[in-house]
Amino acid sequence: MLAGNAHIFESRMSTEITYIEAEANLENLCDRAVETGEVIVITRSNGKNAVLISEAEL
Repeated sequence: MLAGNAHIFESRMSTEITYIEAEANLENLCDRAVETGEVIVITRSNGKNAVLISEAEL
C-alpha cells in the first residue's frame, strides 16, 4: 500500500502522495483513479502540485 494522507475532496476520496511515490507507483495510481474515481494529489517540493484523475471525471 502507498504511504500518503487520505482527504475528502469535493465529496470524493483523495490521496496525497509525493512526486517520488507517484513516479514509483504510476501504474497502480492510474488503476486506482480509473477503477475507484479517486483523486490523487501529487505534491512537489516546489509547491506546484498536480492531480491525477480518471478521464471519465473530466
